[in-house]
Amino acid sequence: MNNEGLSRRFVRSTALVAGGTYLNQLLNFAANVALMRLIVPEYFGQMALGLFFLSLCRRAFGLGINAALIHRQDDLDRAYGVHLGLNLLIGVLTLGVVALASPLVAARYDHGVIVALWAFALAGLAEAATHTPRLALEKRLEFKRLMAARVSNTLLVNAVAIVVAIAGYGLEALILRYVLGVLYDLVLVWILAPIRPRLCFDRKLVRWFLRFGAQLWFGGLASFTIYQLDDWFVGTLVGAVALGFYSRSYNTSLLPTSMVSQVVAKVAFPVYARLQNDRAALSAVFGATTRGVALLTLPFSALLFLVAPELVSILFGQTWMPMVPMLRALILFSACRPLFDNTGDLFSAVGRPQTSSRIQVGQALSLALLLWPATYFGQAIGAALAVGVVMLGGVVAAYVILRQAVDVRYRELFTGPLAASLIALGLSFAVVSQLGDPGQWAAGLCKLCCFAILFLLLIALIEGQRLRRDLRDVVRLLQGRPAEVEDV
Repeated sequence: MNNEGLSRRFVRSTALVAGGTYLNQLLNFAANVALMRLIVPEYFGQMALGLFFLSLCRRAFGLGINAALIHRQDDLDRAYGVHLGLNLLIGVLTLGVVALASPLVAARYDHGVIVALWAFALAGLAEAATHTPRLALEKRLEFKRLMAARVSNTLLVNAVAIVVAIAGYGLEALILRYVLGVLYDLVLVWILAPIRPRLCFDRKLVRWFLRFGAQLWFGGLASFTIYQLDDWFVGTLVGAVALGFYSRSYNTSLLPTSMVSQVVAKVAFPVYARLQNDRAALSAVFGATTRGVALLTLPFSALLFLVAPELVSILFGQTWMPMVPMLRALILFSACRPLFDNTGDLFSAVGRPQTSSRIQVGQALSLALLLWPATYFGQAIGAALAVGVVMLGGVVAAYVILRQAVDVRYRELFTGPLAASLIALGLSFAVVSQLGDPGQWAAGLCKLCCFAILFLLLIALIEGQRLRRDLRDVVRLLQGRPAEVEDV
């Protein structure tokens, strides 16, 4: 497939994944609202700790063999079989580590944490068997099938969890939601997969997977530290109830990230891998992708900061109002994460995963030093601010280093969306402050409309010509015609 054809498929796949992802996010968000009104914060905290300890046990075997399979372009039949075998082996070894760690966890934490840990660990065996067929679908850009499977999965598991929660089972509903989702995904992915990988052993391929994946091991450990160590600090130093509020704030803050990152990661990574030897084409695709990520993520994050009190009160209820300051403190992290995730995809796709790993190791070390004092003195809000500062540092470092692989003028990508978002946020606060106390619904609606109007006017003023050109290019690609994208 030539670069023009690949670009057209990239845009179409992005549109498809975006539609499926947004529908999936809407369904999950509605289910979370229902579950948060039925289940007390403590159970969400126990579930978060269970997932933390499972991830900690997995870190010993956290080789990046999934990224290796996406990167590989030859001898795929045997590579699929070796990949499946390695994942199953990792699942079994992880279960053994969970068995060894369980007495230590049980001695310090509530019984619910142990129950969640074992349920998630056993489900992990099934999860290990889903990676190979799912990645085969992604390598062929078969996102229509994947999106259909994901949406049906979301509908089923959330419906079951809500019914169980209505019956009075809180932690059980959350655990069942996770486990049933893994099992359903296993069945559907194997049915839809374009290949049927068979277990095989190839010493050369095993060494290749391990060698490629080993470069990502420290990065995986660092990623775990960056994205989950705060759960442990909050749950241990502040308590399971506080972690329940924090974990829900964290997930809510990631709405802008999940609306962008999941789309970009699914589609961009395979495309970057195919263009890894064409610097000009890779630069053009990466620049356009980064501009799109910034244009979506930054205003969504600013808007979430603005409407946080109304959002929490109206959707989740007064019980969850302690989320508001935590949610606002996490906005810096959620705004930076999709920009950082995009760089990791590019580093791995061009065969330089060690670069991303080194940046993440630096972030992890910084966070490990910051989290204890931040959480001890600032409680959950301090932890939220610490992860945001560290993520911002990682974004700056990654984009500076990326100049070795792509030719992109970052100032032109970020200045417009950032300026428009911050100015619209400040002006919206100023306008709403003059209204007195119109009520939660009226205040939320006023903030939303005010910010949307101001941001659209500002971004049109700052980048109107470029946005019109980008929109024309996307329409042309969707219609199967060549684009006229200007290099950035």
